[in-house]
Amino acid sequence: GEGESGKTPKVAHLNAKSEYEVQVNGQDGSCSIGNYLKLPIEQYFISDPDRITKISQNEFVFQLPKLKFFNVWVAPGVTMSVEVDEG
Repeated sequence: GEGESGKTPKVAHLNAKSEYEVQVNGQDGSCSIGNYLKLPIEQYFISDPDRITKISQNEFVFQLPKLKFFNVWVAPGVTMSVEVDEG
């Protein structure tokens, strides 16, 4: 598509990597994390399920709202993976 000025917009892909690990303990055994991840995304407890895409059994992409950074539009996306250790 064309940008606001009638010119074809230029696209740049920027990548950054950060890792964060958090241990999640089940609550009274009612639902394991593994079982929760098997649910359809529409049943996840998130504010906007249209912003998250499941790309594999344990990987997800979360698309943040587009924002303007100086004179450039930025559409950040976060790729997340979840590892389940039932032990």
